[in-house]
Amino acid sequence: MNHKVNELGRWYQHLIFRDEMVKYLTEWMLTGVYDVSREKDIKHFYFEYAHDKKLIKITPLNVYIDKWGIELLSKGRELLNKGEKHE
Repeated sequence: MNHKVNELGRWYQHLIFRDEMVKYLTEWMLTGVYDVSREKDIKHFYFEYAHDKKLIKITPLNVYIDKWGIELLSKGRELLNKGEKHE
């Protein structure tokens, strides 16, 4: 596991982190695909964190260009549901 993912995890209880995670989970759920460069986008750390915390299930579509299929798992759905209740 990457140290940057661990750093994000430390701040999970902060609203700004949770809001970002909810935003990305929603995006991935709607598109069903993740295809952002590891080197160029902060989303990748959220992606790794979401996978490590079993919020999403990933399926390789094209590992050479970092394209993955995304399936929201029950823990991910719970997180999105919490966000809906707080609005």
